[in-house]
Amino acid sequence: MNRKIATFVAGSCLPFLFAGNVNAVPLGEGFELDIEVGAVSDYRDKGISQSLGDPAIQGGVTLTSPIGLYTGVWVSSVDYGAGVDTRREQDYYVGWYVPITDDLSLDLGVLRYEYPKSSELNQTSSYAIFRYLGFELSYQYSDNVRGDQSGSYTSIAYMYPVNDSTRLMARYGVVDAKDNVIVTNSGNSRSRYNEGEVGIEKDLWGVTWKASYVDTDLSKSECLNTQGYDDICSGSVVIGVTKSF
Repeated sequence: MNRKIATFVAGSCLPFLFAGNVNAVPLGEGFELDIEVGAVSDYRDKGISQSLGDPAIQGGVTLTSPIGLYTGVWVSSVDYGAGVDTRREQDYYVGWYVPITDDLSLDLGVLRYEYPKSSELNQTSSYAIFRYLGFELSYQYSDNVRGDQSGSYTSIAYMYPVNDSTRLMARYGVVDAKDNVIVTNSGNSRSRYNEGEVGIEKDLWGVTWKASYVDTDLSKSECLNTQGYDDICSGSVVIGVTKSF
């Protein structure tokens, strides 16, 4: 199974960072603990399924400080199919959240992705996130994918609050593997692919429900040649539920 792209695009704990958890546990002296657990009908990251289209259990814990420094861990079940033993993704991160104005902020950090029993997938990435009102511009870079391959992910997203409990969101992203590893059956190749998501979130019964449509511009042959399957890059509706403490 060829996983040239999957080793870069795995990992999606970034949306959990500073998501505005009003239920954060105060620890004193300005420190807080954010805890989130949930489940999704399909773990999609940057458009590609990390669970072969099956449900996944996820959760994260973040310790925040009064000066914006934070650290935490995010975990998800995964399934990459035959030839990949791991069934769990563990993401460790440390960063600094900087509020520039009331409406503008900067988030800088480092992420470490680890996959028990499949250490060849492990990697470290750095990221920068600008947030202005409901807009978010993010950039993530890794230079040690499979030891020597680099890659980047750039995205722009917007979240619109319909009311106090309902939000609409949209995201467009570009994954760049730097090398022409995305190949069709006819031999054409490229280094980048586009992905996107549109969805709705609703706070109800003490949890947050989310429904979204996720898609990429990867063809079935490109998906097969880079992921080992031809049906995990196509458009799909994903349902999720999360609980914050």
